[in-house]
Amino acid sequence: MVNFSMKKRDKKDWFIREAKEDDFEGIRALYKRVWGNQRPIGYDKWKYFTFTNGPSQISIAIVGGDIVGAFMLAPIKLSVGGKIVSGGVAMDVMSDPDYVGRPVFVELGKHCVSLAQKRGISLLYGLPNPKSFPGFVKRLNWDHCGDVNYWIRPIKPSKYPKISPALGPIIDLASTLVPSGSTGKLTIKTDVPTEEELQYLLGQKKLHSRKCTVHRGKDWVFSRYTKESETDYRWVSAYKEGKILAAGIWGVRNANWANVNDNRVQITELLGQDQEGLKAVVSAIIKQAHKQKVMLVETITNDRKREKILKSRFFFKYKQIPLIVKEIGNDELPVNIHHYPNWVLFGGDVDTF
Repeated sequence: MVNFSMKKRDKKDWFIREAKEDDFEGIRALYKRVWGNQRPIGYDKWKYFTFTNGPSQISIAIVGGDIVGAFMLAPIKLSVGGKIVSGGVAMDVMSDPDYVGRPVFVELGKHCVSLAQKRGISLLYGLPNPKSFPGFVKRLNWDHCGDVNYWIRPIKPSKYPKISPALGPIIDLASTLVPSGSTGKLTIKTDVPTEEELQYLLGQKKLHSRKCTVHRGKDWVFSRYTKESETDYRWVSAYKEGKILAAGIWGVRNANWANVNDNRVQITELLGQDQEGLKAVVSAIIKQAHKQKVMLVETITNDRKREKILKSRFFFKYKQIPLIVKEIGNDELPVNIHHYPNWVLFGGDVDTF
C-alpha cells in the first residue's frame, strides 16, 4: 500500500501514462483506498472496457508498483443542435489520499484530455462531486455552465443511517400516506417495448434537436442498461387502446453490490412526450419502489416538462449538481455548449445511475 512521509510531498515521484488492461486491478485498488469500499468487478469491467461506445479513455499516475491517481473519460455520443458528435463523460476521477492536494489530478486531467482529442472526441461533460469540482473548473479550465436538479421521492426513510430508530416507523408511515398517483385507465406493461414502439418513442426526441443532449438511439438503450452493469434495470410502459404512449426505465443495484447497496431506485429514462402516459409510468415506478422497500426514488433532470411530472408525483428538489463542459474539437458546433439552457439532461446521463 502507498505510504508517503511529509518529506516527499513536495517531490514529484510519479509518472503518468495511458492505462492498459493489465492495470484494471490496480485501479480498483485505488478506488478502494479512496472511497473505502469496492464495487462489483462486473460493474467495473463494464464501465472501463465497454460502457456505451467502447473502452474508456483512462490516464493513470504511478509510483513504484502502485497507481496513485486515475482520470477517466468514457466515450459517448452527443447530439448538439441535431449534429451527432463524439463526446466523453468524466467518470472515476480520483487521487490516492496521500496525493490529494498535489498536482497529480491536474497532470492526469491534461493527459487524458489530450488522448481523448487524438481519439476524435470533441466535447466533454461531467457532473462532478464537490471534492473534484474545484479542480475541474479552476485548474483544468472546464466551464461550469449551470446546475442540474436532483429529485427524490422518499419511500422508506428509516433506511437512511441518520434517521433515529425511534422515529423511523413514524416517518415510514407518513411516507406511505403520500399518494403514488393514478395510472388512470391506461394499461401498464413491464415488458421491453417492441422495436417499432421503441423507435416511435425515441423519434420524439427530435423535439430537442436544437439542444445539447446525450444521443438516445436504440443502441444507447441496450448498451447503457445492460445486465453487465450489475444493476437490475426494468421497463414500465403505458398504453392506451393498444398504442404505446410513454415508457420508463428504472434500476436498482443487484445483490452483488452487497454492503455498498444504497437502497435506491433510480429513474434513468422517461421516453415519450404524452403527459398522461409519463405520469402513469412514474406512478407505476413508485409503486414498484414500495414493493422493493427501498429508501427512496431518485433522478436528475433540468427538463422542465419532466420536472413538472415529477412534482405531480410528489418528488422534491433535494439539491443541485454542477454541470461542467469542455470543448476540445476543432469543428465549430451548431449550438453554444456553454449556455446552460441549451442542455437537456435526465437520469442515465449520470454515469452512477
